[in-house]
Amino acid sequence: MNTPNALTQPDPAAPAPERADTPYRCPICRQPLMVSASPSGLRCLQHGLFPLVDGILSFMPAWDRAFDRHWEGNRDASPAPAKERAARRFLTPLRTEAGGPPLRVLDAGCGDGVHVAVLKDQGWQIFGLDIAPAALTNARRRVGDGWTPIHGDVSALPFADATFDAAFSFGVLAYTPDPWAGLAELVRVTRPGGWIGVWFYPRRNDLPGRLLAAVRSVVVRLPPFLQARAADLIVPFLSVLPTISGVSLANATWRQCREVVLVNIAPDTLAFFSPAEVEARMIGSGLVAITRDEGAPITLWGRVPDARPDDKAEESPAAEPE
Repeated sequence: MNTPNALTQPDPAAPAPERADTPYRCPICRQPLMVSASPSGLRCLQHGLFPLVDGILSFMPAWDRAFDRHWEGNRDASPAPAKERAARRFLTPLRTEAGGPPLRVLDAGCGDGVHVAVLKDQGWQIFGLDIAPAALTNARRRVGDGWTPIHGDVSALPFADATFDAAFSFGVLAYTPDPWAGLAELVRVTRPGGWIGVWFYPRRNDLPGRLLAAVRSVVVRLPPFLQARAADLIVPFLSVLPTISGVSLANATWRQCREVVLVNIAPDTLAFFSPAEVEARMIGSGLVAITRDEGAPITLWGRVPDARPDDKAEESPAAEPE
């Protein structure tokens, strides 16, 4: 887990802070945060200030630049149509089956905002969290208003338990040091009966899968400008890589294709799993009613039980332990 940028000490001359009536919590200790007149942002009494930067609450260190470089380099690249179609397909269970009042939804790893854009017409309260400020800036410019961008880490979500009616992460958990810790965080911040959706890169032992592994073993060691040049060499062959979205020069621009290639070959960390492994982890996290999109692996949705095991324990303190 990255340590948030909460290094400032309380100012004795500043006005006394008041508790903020928000769903946010300190990602380190999970305690409620305080709001004060100056400086702008939210403060943990133990871990300091989480600032408001360009209108975006930041719960991450300013020096975390790995994915910021990626999105700065693709600032003007709108998502390819095939990427937008993949986003709509992934969100279909949530958009068609979730009912009731307007939902509060978390996109954990929102990137360029393609999923936020799909959900905006639902009339829901959408939070888009990403580790890269440049991704959030790009998404806000492209998608517009009507949602809340948050600078944070999916492995240490800055929200209270049971804050959301639904939470999902499309492909992003695979880039974290511990994908299952991120899944546990999604479950933690989702209310009983709420929805959890994940998309993972599939493990492939065929020729495209082996080619991707070989390319990654070389490209991850290169400086960013050489990674971009390597991506340009791969763009004409994108259709044979296991990207799942179907993006290629046949349906997207060169810039859009390069962005897809880079996100597959440049990051230091990228894990691959089988559908059975991911489903077993979701069940192990307590999720029920698991549904799969067999035509677009690995796409899984599940629901948080209406009564979690720890809730039952609180209701029946005299129950015998198993």
